[in-house]
Amino acid sequence: MKKRFILIATVLFILNILLINAPPPVPHPVTGIVYYIDEITQVPSGIPVRITDLNNSNIVNTQTWGPIPPLSGIYSSNIPGNTGDTIRIRAWDSTHYGETITLLLSTTTYADVILNMSRDSETMVEIIYPVNHSVFETGDKVNVTANITILGNNGIDCNATLDLSLPNIFLTQEQMTLDIGDINLGESMIVIWNLTANTTGTVTITVYANCSSDGLNLEHKSSDTVVNISATDSNPPNITIISPENNSRVNNPAWFFYIVNDGSGIENCSLIINDVIHDTAYSPEKNATLNFSFILTEKHNWWSINCTDDSPSKRQGTSGIYNLTLNGIPSIILLSVENPVDLVAASVKSVSCNGTITDNDGYNDILNVNATLFSPDYGQDEESPDNNSIHYTNTSCVLFNQAGNNSDFNCSFDMQYYSLNSTWQCNITVIDVLNATNSSKINTTVNELLAIDISPSVLDYGDLGINEISGTDILANVTNFGNVKIDLELWGYALVQTDNLSMDCTTGNISIGYQRFNLTQFESWDDMTPLQGMQNKTTLGFDLEPGTEAGESFKETYWKLKIPQFTSGTCNGKIVFTALNG
Repeated sequence: MKKRFILIATVLFILNILLINAPPPVPHPVTGIVYYIDEITQVPSGIPVRITDLNNSNIVNTQTWGPIPPLSGIYSSNIPGNTGDTIRIRAWDSTHYGETITLLLSTTTYADVILNMSRDSETMVEIIYPVNHSVFETGDKVNVTANITILGNNGIDCNATLDLSLPNIFLTQEQMTLDIGDINLGESMIVIWNLTANTTGTVTITVYANCSSDGLNLEHKSSDTVVNISATDSNPPNITIISPENNSRVNNPAWFFYIVNDGSGIENCSLIINDVIHDTAYSPEKNATLNFSFILTEKHNWWSINCTDDSPSKRQGTSGIYNLTLNGIPSIILLSVENPVDLVAASVKSVSCNGTITDNDGYNDILNVNATLFSPDYGQDEESPDNNSIHYTNTSCVLFNQAGNNSDFNCSFDMQYYSLNSTWQCNITVIDVLNATNSSKINTTVNELLAIDISPSVLDYGDLGINEISGTDILANVTNFGNVKIDLELWGYALVQTDNLSMDCTTGNISIGYQRFNLTQFESWDDMTPLQGMQNKTTLGFDLEPGTEAGESFKETYWKLKIPQFTSGTCNGKIVFTALNG
């Protein structure tokens, strides 16, 4: 226990020693004269003088006050310090400065200063606008304006920086630091930042300026500050309706586009239709395009959008009340089509889908009627590309007999002969001025069409002698002018269908088997197929597909003739080509 008390006493003794060695600063008088560089001429009164105690960092600012030249350079002041402290005295005019370092005496300290050093450039900043305690409404434009003046020497490569104590209250799209170039000594430049009061709050605004040529800063005026700059929100949210316009018509679902803006945040926005809240968005984004959607049940509607901000007073804004009419969708009440459809060989057949449309908004609301005619049996639908074999489109149907809410229509299609035999569907789509659509369908059948063409119509074997065989194949082209794959049936006769002759001649005749054919070229007469008469018709697996958009479909047959004995003169006969469903 005794050791512990002795230790405490020792500590207290040491503390007492420390307190005795560090007395508090007391005012010490300092005086002297400030001279120009010639060390003879005193500066005029009013030249700034700064005394700094380098031991405790105390600073006293004063100035020369001599009553009249040549005694105008006298300065004097008291600085808090201790005897023996190192002090620095600086004085300056517009272009030069001087400094003296000495020790603080227990009595008056005398120290003269010679302005014998050139000053570096330094900036002086003054915020012109706004002033302290300015208040702005959110959304207001605020031009922070500062005057930058160069002291000491020419300023090289200068810039100014805006600093806001809090972000987001005031916003600017400009850079916070702006290059302002070179500024000569004594000249000034106005620098402006364009701010917008964004949300409620209070900030301190400071503008800093400096140049790359800056050095010792004597004036300490390179920044300026304004305080208590406030943005308030005393207005309700502002709501801008983008669409739909007042007194307009819309389709279901109806879409409502709007933008909301306010100095505070937005707590919620609600869609009101016929005095009933139908949807609410919470914490919606400001200054962005927002929307609601709703399926209307009434023909005529009154609607608005109301928004409430998140300020303590919960201010509410409204878009105002708009009128809205639900668009009537047109419908097809009658629809007919030719059924069945009999195509025309080697030609086109006009097929029409006809009917009547009604629209409760009047026949003038009917903008257009489109139609497609296609074969579902071949995998087609309304969106399939056109193909004359299986799909047709008409985008310019004819409207007529328009009165009241009704209009008749006719949609025609030029169907090619090779349009395939199957069930076809006619789909009619009506479009009104607001692009509301409605469709209706009806089926029909496109019948089979068996049709062929033989070219040339005359096979001319030329002049032949007895027992002579025609040398070059005579071609007979068979073209499918129908809409199904075909085979062929062949037979021939001379004068009557049952005469079993190939040709009748001026003298004699040619039996049916002397005229022969083949489906490949350059075969000998002996290897070709003899033509038969009516009683023994020849059926060929011809497999000739119908034509397409790419062109007609045809195949060649090749023919030769041998002249028997006891025959002379001119010979004529007939070959019958019959198309069979292949």
